[in-house]
Amino acid sequence: MRSNSSLLTVLAALAVGLMLLVTGGLLVSSTKARTSAIDAQTGALETQNVSSGVALSLLQVEVNGLTDLADELEALRLTLPGSTNLAPFIVQLDALAAEHQVAVEAVSVSSPQVQPSRQAVAGAAAAPTTNPLPAGTLLGIPVSLNVSGSYDGVLAFLSGLQRGERMLSVTSFNTAQVADTPDSVTGTISALVYVLTVSATD
Repeated sequence: MRSNSSLLTVLAALAVGLMLLVTGGLLVSSTKARTSAIDAQTGALETQNVSSGVALSLLQVEVNGLTDLADELEALRLTLPGSTNLAPFIVQLDALAAEHQVAVEAVSVSSPQVQPSRQAVAGAAAAPTTNPLPAGTLLGIPVSLNVSGSYDGVLAFLSGLQRGERMLSVTSFNTAQVADTPDSVTGTISALVYVLTVSATD
């Protein structure tokens, strides 16, 4: 009986040991699998973080580019506004005339005309405006100025007009000397003041 009892005890101990060994192996295997999964997830997160960092950097570059573009567009809008209202241009004329001691005797403004594109046939005449105009239409507003002052002052006024903030082209210029005043002249300046429409309602 003692022999059988001892044998059963040994067998039970072996069974328990085997179970512990198997359980331990499973635990180790499970831990390794979990560790591998965590490592894989960590690696994926690191890769995603790197990708996100690159994307954010590229986005920042694009934002900076858009900011620069907006600044350039704002500067362009001062040179080539979208409105046919010439009140700001008249204010610039007054300041320019005061700077060069020139009197602007009269300002004549005609109706805007659609300017031929570069693709248009050379020598094509400007067409009258039609409403509504599509965005991006280049208009030329004919303006005629009668000025008086010293010859040098009138020339400086003309140069300032051509180099000013507002985009325009001088189409004709002539002067006449004032009788009995050798240093004084009257002048007529014809120009096209340009507008670039921004919407169909301009």
